[in-house]
Amino acid sequence: MTKSRFITALILVALAIWGSMALRNPYRAQLPVGSTDLSAIQAKLDKLPKNERALVYGYVKRSRGDVLPPQFADPDEPLTARTVGEAIALQRKFLVRMAEQEKKMEARRAERDAALAPLREAVSIDLVRREIMPASEAQRAPGERGSAKRAQGNEHDVLVTTYRLENLTNQTIRSLEATVNLRKVHPREDELGIADHCYFNRSEALEPGAPVEVRCADLRKGVSEDDRDFVAMPGSELLIDWAPKRIRFGDGSELEYRD
Repeated sequence: MTKSRFITALILVALAIWGSMALRNPYRAQLPVGSTDLSAIQAKLDKLPKNERALVYGYVKRSRGDVLPPQFADPDEPLTARTVGEAIALQRKFLVRMAEQEKKMEARRAERDAALAPLREAVSIDLVRREIMPASEAQRAPGERGSAKRAQGNEHDVLVTTYRLENLTNQTIRSLEATVNLRKVHPREDELGIADHCYFNRSEALEPGAPVEVRCADLRKGVSEDDRDFVAMPGSELLIDWAPKRIRFGDGSELEYRD
């Protein structure tokens, strides 16, 4: 065998060994395109450390199996991985970015809570009831008995949320502008997690220490399956985000929060 043929043979053997090792390398395993089913490469994934395996699962779930050409991918959300190794790298970057964003959001929430604290100390809110009732009944104040008959023909049901507001100060409150969001403790990945939103703009006097129940309903909107799920949801699965915007007192003073 000539020297050149010997060198060629060595190169071919090296390439064969490298190719064999590459096929067994779990990081080079091809991700399924257009699917989140990883069963075809599960044996290779099982060779990865647990934390890296979780990164692959997280990436595929986030991308829903889609692979975008690099020129069309969002640089801040690059779903371009074709191999397990690329998925691990992209998911690591994604989690770092999410952690940074969450840290900034926590700082903003802390600033917001500090600014809202004086107003929240003046007026408290509690969730009383969630129910579905005819729109005509929802227009009445809680506990009010109406003598009018239900509208015929176009009467429809609506979601009604009842809250209890209480004046915690020693002054009469003349007016109150506020919003409240009921947030789900465990929202689905495809939703924002706000189960109910209400805006209050009350001009009725609220005496010191006095509570009042108020209803919140969109009378134009019918009842959806999400509304029914919200009514059936345990109260422990909901968080109240209470944001008084402006409180005016009987002596003319006021508290105000600006976003």
